[in-house]
Amino acid sequence: MLSALERRIKWLWKPFQLQPGKPAIALGFRTALALCVPIILGLIADRISWGTTAALAALYVSIADVGGAYTHRAVVLLAAMIGVAVAMPLGAVVGSSWWLAVIVTFLWVFVAGLMGLYGNSANTVGFIASMMFVVSIAAPIPPTLLQRLALCLAGGSWAMILSLGLWLVHPYRTDLRSKKGLQVS
Repeated sequence: MLSALERRIKWLWKPFQLQPGKPAIALGFRTALALCVPIILGLIADRISWGTTAALAALYVSIADVGGAYTHRAVVLLAAMIGVAVAMPLGAVVGSSWWLAVIVTFLWVFVAGLMGLYGNSANTVGFIASMMFVVSIAAPIPPTLLQRLALCLAGGSWAMILSLGLWLVHPYRTDLRSKKGLQVS
């Protein structure tokens, strides 16, 4: 029988143990594609800061994909895209004054933290919008707020297209081979 100390040690060690399973190669490829395409387009157009802004929005929206039913994913990704698109220009506006940045950041993160009351998906959206807000406070990228908004919407839309378009190869899908009677290993 385990002593109380041994049980505590096992309990503390449990989160650090790796679980066996397959790596999510399709999800990693999708996120890499979401990041690389805007950056490559920015390089081609000689506007790397624009590509970086769109790639950052695409990254955050890709992170918001928590899986589940198609309609749930679409709503969460749309909310994340809107949150990122609002956070970027607002962060740029308040970043001009350090005291305004501190106050508005506190309020933004506080409200985003309260979104966790509405579930895991809302918590993820709040976290992602907060991250974009904090990053954009000091981001010296595109000069106008409308450009920032448009680039965030473009990057978020790109991530949504990849995520919802690649849903058919998502790991939550049942394997077709099992329906044909073939043994799946």
